[in-house]
Amino acid sequence: MVFDACVAIGAVSLLTRSHIARAQKSERKLAALLDSVDDATFVLDQTGRYVEVWGPRDRLLAAGEVLRGKHVSDYINPEVTKFILTTIRQALSDQKRRTVDYELEIEGRATWWNAMVTPLDSKHVLWVGRDITARKNAENALHAANIELNDELAGAINKLRTSEERYRGIVEQAREVIFTLDTAGCFTSLNPAFETILGWRCEEWLGREFRELLRRLLGADPSSRLQSFEQTLREESDGEWELHVVDAYGHQKILNCVARVVRNAEDRAIRIIGTAQDVTERRRDEQRLRENEERFRLMGRATSDAMWDWHLETDVCWWGDGLQARFGYQPAQSTDVDFWRTHIHPEDKERVLGSIQSARASRALSWSEEYRFRCADGRYAYVLDRAYVARDDNGVAERMVGAMIDLSERRKMQEQLAEATRLSSLGRIATSIAHEFNNVLMGMQANLEVVRRRAPV
Repeated sequence: MVFDACVAIGAVSLLTRSHIARAQKSERKLAALLDSVDDATFVLDQTGRYVEVWGPRDRLLAAGEVLRGKHVSDYINPEVTKFILTTIRQALSDQKRRTVDYELEIEGRATWWNAMVTPLDSKHVLWVGRDITARKNAENALHAANIELNDELAGAINKLRTSEERYRGIVEQAREVIFTLDTAGCFTSLNPAFETILGWRCEEWLGREFRELLRRLLGADPSSRLQSFEQTLREESDGEWELHVVDAYGHQKILNCVARVVRNAEDRAIRIIGTAQDVTERRRDEQRLRENEERFRLMGRATSDAMWDWHLETDVCWWGDGLQARFGYQPAQSTDVDFWRTHIHPEDKERVLGSIQSARASRALSWSEEYRFRCADGRYAYVLDRAYVARDDNGVAERMVGAMIDLSERRKMQEQLAEATRLSSLGRIATSIAHEFNNVLMGMQANLEVVRRRAPV
């Protein structure tokens, strides 16, 4: 019995030593494994003292044999120490694993760690810390980049909003119709000028087709203009037209319409932006100007006077056909006003140029002078030059419009008349002298008759 008990005790003792040996061996393997990984692994008690320490030296605050039995506050600043102790208490209280991130200074270098804190019993936790400094720096850099990107995006949005507000203000204040169409040719936007120029409210036409508006504007025969617009839609190309239309009130107007196709990055048409400008008054002004120019040209042909139009700012002078008819020069040869200056007789030039300069400098509305002008054949013609001076609102002379009249024939007739008058006067004097002489002779004849009778035969 005693022997059996001794045998049993010996067997248990051998078995216990075997188990202890295997456990120690497993512990050594575990320690070697934990030392070989990059993570820093600790067993900490509830007060924050290191019980066991594993991990590479560069991941630890000190060597493992140094840290064992030391308190975390011996190597870590108070703020992080407080965080670690709080985490240990929470893990032991809940008996649940916790994962936390914290910042730690090692050898003067700031590092970031991610720790899994696992309760081992009611008084100890396993603290496995992994260095996440690189990841944290990347996250911080990404966060900073996101902040910068968000700031840039906010700035771009503000600029876009400002640009849109400015564009909207320009569009709303524009005096010409500005519209957008979708690819089907329907209105998507219209500015207030649409109502001002054409008389319809914008809301009435949003969503409706441009073709329909053309039919309303063009009346009886819109076919040719519709074909041009259809071509723009079909070929997705730009277009420009001048339309004679009738607005909502029945008034006839002339519109200059331009359409431009907007394309996306794939070069596909996405919308059409267009404008319609009321050019009615401009076209009427242009027609009046053409009529005035034609009238002025015909007047120049109808008279033999040399008409001229001098733009004082550019010093360019237009001459009518009378310049050739009267003085032998082609009007195209004389667009420079120096042509006129150089053909004034030298004895008259100073007087004439001074006179015209005085008229320009004063507020006079007219100017005239008589002088001699050299013709193409070299002779000098006597001319009377008269002009109207056009001035701006400040009284500054801008143009002079006049006519140069050839007085040569008149001067010649005047000289001939003066000669005839002189000869006529001489004739009258001769007649008077002859009459007086006859009276003397008559008296002498009577006396001669008396003498003859008394004289001896």
